[in-house]
Amino acid sequence: MKFTIQGVPRGKGRHRTTKTGHTYTDLKTSEYEKMVKWIFKTTCKEPMFLAHVPLTCEIIAYFQRPKSKTKCNINYPTKKPDCDNIEKIICDALNGLAYHDDSQIVEITTKKRWTTDNPRVEVEIKRKIEVTE
Repeated sequence: MKFTIQGVPRGKGRHRTTKTGHTYTDLKTSEYEKMVKWIFKTTCKEPMFLAHVPLTCEIIAYFQRPKSKTKCNINYPTKKPDCDNIEKIICDALNGLAYHDDSQIVEITTKKRWTTDNPRVEVEIKRKIEVTE
């Protein structure tokens, strides 16, 4: 399964707590997760993986390169969001859609890169192929 989320990459926000002690997800996080779900549903027509299937996931987040960075030697975006927060927002959004639970992901790679044309996040989820000797 391979799909692209157009727009500025986002990371999972921290849970918020009300004065009464109830926790909730911030609006920007929940809206981004809804968008990831919608894009997955409209792009990937493959059935959901079975619960016991180990998966690998590759995420590449492309950030718009600022004009101030074009002449310096900063080859990778070292700004927020962190790679682990990008993973978290994508993987949580895909629970129950691409897989039964994100605990099925046994290998994950997240990369942050610059782009000159369009910021986006590219996601690829595959079965983990066991190699026996």
